[in-house]
Amino acid sequence: MKNFKKELRIAITGFGGLDNSEPGTAVARAIKLGWEGNISIDALGYDAWMTGAFSPGLIDNVHIMPPIAEGENAFYERIIEINKKRKFHAIIPSLELEIPILSRLKERLKSKGIKVLVPDIEQYNLALKTSLPYFCYKNKFPTPKTVHVPNIYDVPYVVNQFTFPLVVKGVIASAKKVNNWSDALYYAKIFNSRWGGGAIIQEKIEGEEFDVSMVAREDGSCASILPMKKLGVNQRGKGIIGTPVNDPDLIHHAQKILKKLHWKGPLELEFIKSNNTNKYNLIEINPRFPSWILLSQFAGINQPLIVLKEILNPGCPIRNFTNLKKSFVRNIEELTVPFDQIKTLTTYKTISLGKRFFDKKHHLKKNSKDKNLPSVAISAINSFDYVMPGLGIAKALSESERIGDMYGFAYGPYDTGGVRTDLFNKIFLFRDISSKKILLKRISEINRSHKINVLIPSLDSELQSCIEIQNDLKKIGIATLLPSINSFKKTKQITGINGHKGKVREGFTLPKTIRSDSIESLRLVGNSIGYPFVTKGVINNFTGSPTIVYNKNQIPYIWEFYDSHGFESVISKKFIKGEEFSISGVCNFNHELIAQLSIKKLLQCEQGNTWAARKVSLPKLELEVKKILKEIKWVGPIELEFIRDSFDEEFKLIEINCRFPAWISYAKDVGHNLPLIAVDLALGRKADSIYRKEDLVFIRNCNEFSADRVRFGKFLKSEIIENEKR
Repeated sequence: MKNFKKELRIAITGFGGLDNSEPGTAVARAIKLGWEGNISIDALGYDAWMTGAFSPGLIDNVHIMPPIAEGENAFYERIIEINKKRKFHAIIPSLELEIPILSRLKERLKSKGIKVLVPDIEQYNLALKTSLPYFCYKNKFPTPKTVHVPNIYDVPYVVNQFTFPLVVKGVIASAKKVNNWSDALYYAKIFNSRWGGGAIIQEKIEGEEFDVSMVAREDGSCASILPMKKLGVNQRGKGIIGTPVNDPDLIHHAQKILKKLHWKGPLELEFIKSNNTNKYNLIEINPRFPSWILLSQFAGINQPLIVLKEILNPGCPIRNFTNLKKSFVRNIEELTVPFDQIKTLTTYKTISLGKRFFDKKHHLKKNSKDKNLPSVAISAINSFDYVMPGLGIAKALSESERIGDMYGFAYGPYDTGGVRTDLFNKIFLFRDISSKKILLKRISEINRSHKINVLIPSLDSELQSCIEIQNDLKKIGIATLLPSINSFKKTKQITGINGHKGKVREGFTLPKTIRSDSIESLRLVGNSIGYPFVTKGVINNFTGSPTIVYNKNQIPYIWEFYDSHGFESVISKKFIKGEEFSISGVCNFNHELIAQLSIKKLLQCEQGNTWAARKVSLPKLELEVKKILKEIKWVGPIELEFIRDSFDEEFKLIEINCRFPAWISYAKDVGHNLPLIAVDLALGRKADSIYRKEDLVFIRNCNEFSADRVRFGKFLKSEIIENEKR
C-alpha cells in the first residue's frame, strides 16, 4: 500500500439522519479508530444539519453539496471545487442515491486522483428495492412477497392481495409495519413524497432478524463478511442492539447473493429467518454500509478500513477474525457548537473545524472518593425507541465536581444507558414498577447496599408513584424535589386530560381539548375541531403515543391501537402547524421558579425528540409560565412545550411535562445547570448560580457503544452493573 507519511485525505458522506442515523458517522469513527497513520476526513452532506460531523475530533472540514436532484455534473463540479484545496485520495459514499452518481463519475474522478469503490450501474440496478422480487425469483433466493406500486392510490387495492400486518417501504429508504389499508396508504404517501417512485408493499414474515455487512473487492471477490443478529429492534424496525453470529448457512447464503450481484464495495443484506420454514428470507439489499457498521471495529474486522485499504491498494491482504463476544448498543451523543459555525456553513457551504483531538478511548466514570459528595440516582436512561431525559440529566451532573457517585435505574436489560460507563458508576435493574409499593421496595433495597442521597425520577409513567412515596423516601434518607399530588394533577387539567373548552392567557392560548371514552365519541371529534387533529392515549394521569388523524377512515384503527395498548381513553387537539418552543425550569419548595431556559427547536425526529435547538429569549411567555407555576404551587423540574401558530402567530401550549426534557444537558452550556440546581434544592443547599451566555446550538447524533454479549444475561440475573468490574 502507498505509504501516506504526511496525511491521507478522504471524504465521507452520510452524517445526518437523526435517530435513524445515516452510516457516514459510524464509517468515519471506524476509520479514525483503525487507521494508524495521519488521516484527515471531510464530511459531505446536503444541509447544515450533519450532526454527526460535529462529533469532537472526527471531522476536519464540512462541505454542503448540491441537491442530488441537480444531477451528476453538479455533484462532480462541487467535488472538484472542494478538491482544489483538499486533494482527496478517496471518497466513501454512504447514501444509496450517491452510488449511481459516483459509479458514472468514477473514471473522471480517478483522473483527478480521487478513487472510489462502487459497483457498476448494472449491478447497482440489481440491488434496487424495486428489483428484489425479480432478482430473488431469477436466482431462487427465498424472499417475502413484494410488490412495487408506482401509483400510491393503487395501494388500497394492492394490499388486498396481502394479509396484515404488512410492511410499507419507500423505493429508496424508510419502512413501516402497518395493520390496515388506511395506514398503508398514509405511509405510502409520506414515503412517496420523500423519495418519489411510489411505494413498495412487502409481506411481513415472522422470525428473527439478521443483517450481513459485506465488502467486495474491485474484482468482485468477498474481502470481508460480518453477519449480525438483531437482539433489540425499536418501534421503527431499526436494530438498536446486535451481536456478530457465526452461522455457516447464513454466511454461505450471503456469499451466493454477492456472487450473483457481481458487486464492488460495501453491501448490506437484510434477512428474516422464518419461524415457519427456518429459511433465511432476503428482505432488502442496501448498496452501502449499514449504520451499525462500528460493530465491525468492535468485532475485530474493521470493514470501513478494509474498504479504504482496497481503494488505495486493490487486492491487499485482509485480516478476517471476528470476536463473537462483542455486541453494539446504539446510544446518543449530545454536544454544543457555536451558532456562528452553523451560520457560516449555511452561508458559505464549507467550514473548517480544524484539527481537534479524537479520543479513541472509552472512559469509565470513576467512583467518588469523597464520601461527603451526594450520590444521585436517575431513572429514564434509555434511548431505545426515543431519547429519555435521564441521559441528559446524567451528562449535566457528571461534569460537576460537586456530585459523587451516579446510579442509573434501568427497566430492562436493553436499556441503552446501561452501557454508559462514562456517565454512571452503577446501573440497577427494575423488573416491575407497576405500583408505588413495588417501586418503594426496590429503591429501599438498593439504598441499603448503595446509599442514595438524591433521586431524580424522569420517566412519565413513574412520576405519580414517586410523588406519592416521596415522604417514605425522605424517611430512609433519600431527598427528592417533587410537587404534591394535587399540583401534579393540576398540570394535567391545564393541558386538558379531562377535556376543556380552551382558554386565553397572557402570552399564550390553551387549545380546546376533547376527551373520548369510546370510539363513537372519537368519531365526532373531527366534526368539532376539524381535520387533521392530534390524539394521545390516557392512562393513570399519563398521556402518550401521539398520532395525527387526517381522516375518518383512520379512527377505527387508532382506537383499536390505544385500546389494545391499555389506554383508558383518548384526548384530541387540533393539529397546529408552526415553530416549536420549550421552556424548562426548576421551582424550589416555595414554588418559585429559580432558573429556566427557553429554546427554539430547530430539528426534530419523527418521534418528536429534539435533535437541534437554540436558546431564545421569550420574556412575556416566561413571565406567564412563572405565574402558572406559582398558582399551582409547583416544586421541582418542569417543561412546557409550545407551538407558535403559523396562522395567527400566537403561542399555543401543547404539553406540560412534569420532569426535565431530554435535551436538558444543553442548559449547563448556555445558561444554568438546571439538574445541578435541582440536586442543590433537594438537599437544601445554595443553588448553583453560574450562568453561561455563550450562543451555542444544541445538536445530537447517534453513537454505537461496545458491550459484552453476555452482559445482558448477567444483568438480568444480578440486577446490577458495576463499572469498576468491567
